[in-house]
Amino acid sequence: MEQEEKNHMVASPETLQKIKQAAEKDKTYAAQKQQIATGWLTDRHVIPEDLQPYFTFSDELATSNDFVYKGSRTVVPVGVRYFILQRLHSSHMGVNGCL
Repeated sequence: MEQEEKNHMVASPETLQKIKQAAEKDKTYAAQKQQIATGWLTDRHVIPEDLQPYFTFSDELATSNDFVYKGSRTVVPVGVRYFILQRLHSSHMGVNGCL
């Protein structure tokens, strides 16, 4: 019997759904997941251009529950970044609170 992966993100079900929908539409996000699954090449110049910004910390990237993580932080798909940023800033908790 397969064990279901737990989601470790602290977010409402609605926010998780928005992130998941954005991830499904984001070709770069899909390419990140594929690259993580197959392993990163050692030569930055042979990696697709849209993945090159992630190359310097590629050893920190992992996937879980269809999401990409850099360590314990979620890599947010482009299509939902503004929404997430607005949510983080809505409480006015300052820079340290957002981090």
